[in-house]
Amino acid sequence: MAMCFRLCIYLFVISLFILEPAYAAKPTRKSREELQLMEKRRLEMLVNNLGAGNYGPVENAMREFEEMGEEAVPHLTAVLRDKDQEKKVHLNAIYALGRLGKDGRRGVSAIITYLRRNDEDFKAVSAIALGKIGKSARDAVVPLSQLLFDESPWVIKSARDALLKIGTEQAQKSVADWDELQNKIEIRR
Repeated sequence: MAMCFRLCIYLFVISLFILEPAYAAKPTRKSREELQLMEKRRLEMLVNNLGAGNYGPVENAMREFEEMGEEAVPHLTAVLRDKDQEKKVHLNAIYALGRLGKDGRRGVSAIITYLRRNDEDFKAVSAIALGKIGKSARDAVVPLSQLLFDESPWVIKSARDALLKIGTEQAQKSVADWDELQNKIEIRR
């Protein structure tokens, strides 16, 4: 009887290996529309995470945008054009563009518009992002140079650092002129 039981189990196990592939779920090919819809939903989730209250989801979204590289630029600039988004979503989108480095160069003009806002956070974060983009943000030199005369020390420092990172001749001259002016002010005190 024990021998019969073992034989039944043995046959059952062997049948699993023989029959299992026939019953296994066959992979389905997703249509192009399904893949596009999945990607759209993923991007919507990433944008929503830019506005999350916790650091983790925000950082994960930024990291994913960073991995996308230049492909992320149109999505992030669309967020910046969306007036219905919260301030923190815009700030995080600007910073995410900066984290792309030179791959963020196509987002420079969108970031420049935020330099002109009457908001310390937007000006400073935009300057930081432009500095991270580096030489590819050369179109921002003039507006960044104007921020050297802002009221906020944070904005001034961010603009100065960005100009140094952009490093064009015009950017370096703006910083040198500003430094010289600051030295003259110090001497007069």
